Amino acid sequence: MIIPRAALSVTLRHTLGAVLLILAVLAPVQRPVAQDIMRIAAVVNDDVISVYDLVQRVRLVILSTGLEDNNETRQSLVPQVMRTLIDEHLQLQMAKEQNISIPDQRVEDAITDIEQQNGMAAGDFDRLLQRATIDRSTIEQQIRAGLSWSRVLERRMLQEVQISDEEIDETFAEIQASIGQPQALISEIFLSVDTPAQEAEIRAAAFRIYEEARGGATFSALAQQFSQSATATLGGDLGWMREGQLPEEIATAVKTLKPGEIAEPIRGTSGFYIVQLRDRRTVDPGSGIATKVTIEHMFLPLPTGVSDVERKNAMDLASLIGDTVTDCGDLVRLRDESGARTFGLPKEANLNELPPEIQTVVSPLQAGQITDPIETGSGILIVMVCKREDIGDVMRDDIRETLVRDRLDIISRRLMRDLRNSAFVDLRI
Repeated sequence: MIIPRAALSVTLRHTLGAVLLILAVLAPVQRPVAQDIMRIAAVVNDDVISVYDLVQRVRLVILSTGLEDNNETRQSLVPQVMRTLIDEHLQLQMAKEQNISIPDQRVEDAITDIEQQNGMAAGDFDRLLQRATIDRSTIEQQIRAGLSWSRVLERRMLQEVQISDEEIDETFAEIQASIGQPQALISEIFLSVDTPAQEAEIRAAAFRIYEEARGGATFSALAQQFSQSATATLGGDLGWMREGQLPEEIATAVKTLKPGEIAEPIRGTSGFYIVQLRDRRTVDPGSGIATKVTIEHMFLPLPTGVSDVERKNAMDLASLIGDTVTDCGDLVRLRDESGARTFGLPKEANLNELPPEIQTVVSPLQAGQITDPIETGSGILIVMVCKREDIGDVMRDDIRETLVRDRLDIISRRLMRDLRNSAFVDLRI
């Protein structure tokens, strides 16, 4: 049965009857079953998605989102996972047409990044996959598809996306005018509706994801697995949003939420949104957010009951270090070589975000300057300013990145809609 991708969501609804036939395959196994590797779940143009591919991706989604691993969960995930796998094959096919290939080392680097972001040691991620009986090629394909699609969009960006200084000025003025108004920290999951025939199916998919998120699944992991927005790679993070930045229907829903709550799927102009409110704030016009600093520091701990002589020796040592180091890299090397500790200060922050006692001594410093030794209750601290920026310049860079991301999001949705509508998909389950 060969069908155009535009009608895929309707056909997927009918395939749910066949889902029960593969639930036994989805149960944990110790090794691949040959017939499942060979059995075809779908053909996407000239590519094949096997039942084994589908099984493995369902397991990966359950592992990454924290969903309960049972028959009901697996059954609900199958249509969502199938849609994602089909999209990834379409993305890889377009990348191949443009002679885009991702080196194996780049994929390895991405896996290393996953380990580091989750506080894992080298090799821990592979061991986790093995315990969950997930083939490593499953995550490799997902990473390769994401990186390939990013390269496709980068090329389009060079051709189509031009952000003018006037646009940045206008957005900057809007931000300045909104200081003192409430802001919301929001994450999103977006599911595109490309044709009217998809409406019911995508709506049902959105509500399944919504229920999974409310049931305890990690929202950011669901966004990475299923969102079709450019924010998917960021776990759906939209950042701090002013009311005027949000579409009216989303702004209305967000107003009713408390931090941590998730709104029911919202029908936007091009698809369904699932949004989570993570926090609220109001930026005080007099809060002094005019400067952003990058800092490094060294902390010399002192034991309880230390004598005045020992404390003075520590202060003298800190002063000597301050007189000796030439830049932040020098301070970091000396800290690492000596085994000195850190004090939990952020490397980058607006001045007003630093602890008041640190803010006071850092505020007058320029890049390359270091504080005098600072006595704390538990030791001696010295702080060096590596970089100091006017927040206006920083915000302009952030604004440019946001505008580029928004344009790329539009390009990505348009390209995916065209790919889906022109593709031929043969569903075999």
